[in-house]
Amino acid sequence: MGEWEYKTIKFFAQGTFGAGKINEIELEDVLNEAGARGWELVTILPGALHKERMI
Repeated sequence: MGEWEYKTIKFFAQGTFGAGKINEIELEDVLNEAGARGWELVTILPGALHKERMI
């Protein structure tokens, strides 16, 4: 049975309140570079919006 190696690539949206945009050209370039090195995209997860308040 083979072994798997995992990699996380983080991208941050520009903007506020979840209305931000990802630089699609930069994302595509990074994913293509990773693919050329043998990586396969498994999934994309949306980021979490964290809220806090003083108690």
